[in-house]
Amino acid sequence: MLFAVVSLTAVASGSDYYKTRTLVNHTGEVSTSTTTYDAGNVSISGTIEVSATSNVVVYYTAEGSLTNTNDILRLRCTIGGDTDIAHISDIKFVDYSNVNVTTSAVFYIQKSAGSHQVKIWFRSSTGDTVKLRNQTLTAVAYPTSLSVANHDAAAKKMSSTTYADALSAGTLSVSSGNDILIYYSAEGNTTVPAEVLHVRCLADSSEAKLSDIKLVDYATQNLTRSTVFYNETSLPAGSYTIKAQYRSSTGDGVTLRNQTLIAVSCPDANLVANSSAAEVSTSETTYGATNVWNAGTITTDTTSDVIVYYTAEGSLADTDDILRIQCKIGDSVASISDIKFVDAYSTNITMSAVFYLANLDAGSYPVKIGYRSSNGNEVTLRNQTLAAVARKAAPPPPLPVPEFSPVGLVALIAILSAVLAVATLMRREK
Repeated sequence: MLFAVVSLTAVASGSDYYKTRTLVNHTGEVSTSTTTYDAGNVSISGTIEVSATSNVVVYYTAEGSLTNTNDILRLRCTIGGDTDIAHISDIKFVDYSNVNVTTSAVFYIQKSAGSHQVKIWFRSSTGDTVKLRNQTLTAVAYPTSLSVANHDAAAKKMSSTTYADALSAGTLSVSSGNDILIYYSAEGNTTVPAEVLHVRCLADSSEAKLSDIKLVDYATQNLTRSTVFYNETSLPAGSYTIKAQYRSSTGDGVTLRNQTLIAVSCPDANLVANSSAAEVSTSETTYGATNVWNAGTITTDTTSDVIVYYTAEGSLADTDDILRIQCKIGDSVASISDIKFVDAYSTNITMSAVFYLANLDAGSYPVKIGYRSSNGNEVTLRNQTLAAVARKAAPPPPLPVPEFSPVGLVALIAILSAVLAVATLMRREK
């Protein structure tokens, strides 16, 4: 009796938990003096492939500069067509208090399956020249079954030193062993120079890390501020209401507006998250082995894209200094290699940046943040939070399986029979 064994190999599709298709790094300087959003002042763009109805989340960082001290560099993000404006639609990104230092913003919009172009548009408020440089853009499509999102442009005011609700993103379903990754951005202002607007995020009553951050002070108000939080796997499976809350440090009065809040249920295998409230300092002017934070190790079992979200407070011993950072994944420097993170106008307040490395081979890689001084004076970091997210790169298309053909099967049997007959005859002749 002849047995023909046919083996069909299934091609692993990787995690369909989310799809990352836009990972763009643009280091060249772009400028405009237009006061409206026109096709000529798109600063960076790319395309994302969405496999199912998803909240497409864009995290964007860049340095900006102005030629008029009264100007404001404004941004919007479109996902899809040029009229598909992501929330919030027209944000204040750079004013004279935060020029030439890395600034971040978060956008989102719900999109159906398909190919969607992602664009960042920029404009001047006054018609004078504004510039962007060292841009990094990441876009991730989180299926709506695994994410919730909300926004609110209205101003919310309070004068309490205890937390009150600012914005709810909705109810998120979390599987056992999953982490919750939370993106938040808003504009805020304070009443008196000594006041600080603090923010935290909750999954029901569970505080996300870090639990009480300084989001806005008198020097950074009325501009978009972004940050990332996470909840660890200690949360049991279930449904959680995701909220952002805010408070005043002095009780004089704080305001939030143009809020964006997004929460995602992340499989633990896809997310490495860590936080540290401890202070670390250096006066080194180069990146070395001692002035580095090893936040953890991310492991991939196939070629993957890795996005790193990082937030921290920083301070300077010299007001002319700049605290610079870089991110390394394994031995490779991620995206922008040396960014300006903290200057004299952004000390002691939460700053954020996004990094990425595309097409990382399977393996285990330490994720590290290096930090240094520009002029050799002491610089300090504290309240660091890092979330590194890996998504398996797009798998190759499966090999086509030929349709069943009786004629082909008869031919295959005839060939195998002939080979078997020849082999039998050769054995008899020996």
